[in-house]
Amino acid sequence: MIRLARPKLATLTHMPGVPPARYAYVGPEGTAGEAALRTLPAARTADLQPFATVRDALEAVRDGEADAALVPFETSVGGSVTATLDELAAGCRGLGVRGG
Repeated sequence: MIRLARPKLATLTHMPGVPPARYAYVGPEGTAGEAALRTLPAARTADLQPFATVRDALEAVRDGEADAALVPFETSVGGSVTATLDELAAGCRGLGVRGG
């Protein structure tokens, strides 16, 4: 009798030859923005880049420094985040909006 072993499947952390995604967020490191970003499965192997402001994070996407940005539109302390709402009202100038 021949016994065949089932091959073990490896979990790929990223596709070989493809650089990891780059995500911008409003920092600094260790704040709620980074924590929220780390909840996304796609961010597990991504290069996470902190930026000082919403505008800086979105400009990084526009300039090709980042593939996407996670920015707040409301906070529990300060309420609405005007910079993000202004970008949405202006049509995000070349950016798309995606909810999660």
